Amino acid sequence: MLDRDVESFYIDGSFQNTYIGEQAEILCKKYGIALFWIPIRQIDIEVEIEAIGSLLINPIIPLLAKKIDSLFGKQGFINTELIGRASRNSVLHPEVWSDMGSEPELFQYLKQLWRMVGLFG
Repeated sequence: MLDRDVESFYIDGSFQNTYIGEQAEILCKKYGIALFWIPIRQIDIEVEIEAIGSLLINPIIPLLAKKIDSLFGKQGFINTELIGRASRNSVLHPEVWSDMGSEPELFQYLKQLWRMVGLFG
């Protein structure tokens, strides 16, 4: 079905050279789907996330971005790959994320952060 229903697949460049990126390449090759890497969308934690975060009602979003960077990135920015990694980790290790709220709250915060990266990154 994929080979007749899907022509192309677009994926954020932050997934290149990761397990997810490799799986996307395998899937696209198997079904003859054109794979396109879109430019990496990312937000600088110290400058942009603070400015953008001040526009939000929820002050936990900048704190969440800093936590994700400290656990997975340590490069001073947040992107979709890091958010995805944090989302998976929050399910596997909820105790690490308990300071960010309940599981449903954290999921909402991760979605909000993902939208911020998509819009402003």
